[in-house]
Amino acid sequence: MLAVGVVAAVSGVVTQVGPASLPYRRSADLDYAALANTLLQRTALRSTDLGRFLAQAAGLGRLTFLYDLDRLVSESSSLAAGFDRLAGVGPGADVSGCQQAMSLRAGAMVSLRSALSGLVGGPDGNTVLPRREAFGELTHVDASLRAADAAWAGCRSALGRAPGKARLDASAWLPVPDPLAPGALASLVGAIAGSPSLAPRRAVVITAVGFTPEAVPFSSSSGSSSGSSSGSSSGSSSGSSSGSGSLLPPTTTLQVGLVVRSRGNVDEPSLTVSARLTPSGAPRGTSAGSVTSGPVRVSLPAAGAVAVDLRPLRVTPGSSYSLSITALDGSSVQAVDRISFSVAPAAPPPTTTTTLPAKSPAKSPAKSPAKSPAKSPAKSPAKSPAKSPAGPSAGKP
Repeated sequence: MLAVGVVAAVSGVVTQVGPASLPYRRSADLDYAALANTLLQRTALRSTDLGRFLAQAAGLGRLTFLYDLDRLVSESSSLAAGFDRLAGVGPGADVSGCQQAMSLRAGAMVSLRSALSGLVGGPDGNTVLPRREAFGELTHVDASLRAADAAWAGCRSALGRAPGKARLDASAWLPVPDPLAPGALASLVGAIAGSPSLAPRRAVVITAVGFTPEAVPFSSSSGSSSGSSSGSSSGSSSGSSSGSGSLLPPTTTLQVGLVVRSRGNVDEPSLTVSARLTPSGAPRGTSAGSVTSGPVRVSLPAAGAVAVDLRPLRVTPGSSYSLSITALDGSSVQAVDRISFSVAPAAPPPTTTTTLPAKSPAKSPAKSPAKSPAKSPAKSPAKSPAKSPAGPSAGKP
């Protein structure tokens, strides 16, 4: 009786699983389709993006071209990872084709970037892929995309036939007409490899040169000072800037900071920056009395900039110098900047002077005032003789 009861119980469970599984599978299929459609709609990548990119590729700027390739790789990889996680929903229909499609597309975008980037020399402009190799790799990309589109169509059909009759959005990445087909591929490869806008262009400049202690611009009285004040820039690999010199306060140590900027369209992954300090008046072409700082290795992205601090240099107060800053890529000079400056002489040490109080002169004895000479008695005025009275002369008859 116990065995019969167990069998009956098991039979009852099995009888219930059959009908109960159909709603579950229907619900799971519908959930999967809804989540899959949401992934397709939320991604920034659209099925038409690849065709649009390939149609415009040869006329794009180099930085835009490489950026779009990176975006195709990043978005397709993210989408494939999302569909891998979506498999955990456990739909009743066979949806392995959806995962396979996204995986094939992600791998195809990696190969596409490798081939097309290689045709233009890669991010640094030096990693050139031969056209024959690029052609073979792009042929493989075309085959992968065809297989991916077919796998997606199969997954979509399987969901549509399943109990839930879930509707999965259409998704086809291979453009029509196909630019990667054997007949059109040679033209695409030639156009990209020979595009002037995709050709590597190097342009490295040194900008925003600054001193510590801070320099102040000045002009010599004769107007013959050459070089550039702090903050100058040079836009060519062999030129030097000119203008007023710079005057530093009295110091024995000079710290040089600068910015290296790329105005080109290639990465500079292995630049070295150094500076040479030469006393003014040294013979041209010699290193007599020169000191160097560096090299400092920097990685400079295309159209980017990086700040560089060089090792301090020894200077002498009261002296004038010429500073040459160089950015090298291997043995190739990419940028040069030259600056003339002077260091103010050190202030003389303060002198100590002992001043004794002045002695007052000895006082001489006071002299009695001089007596004024005695006045002589005033003389009475002399009397004039008495005049005789006028009259007739005596003795006249």
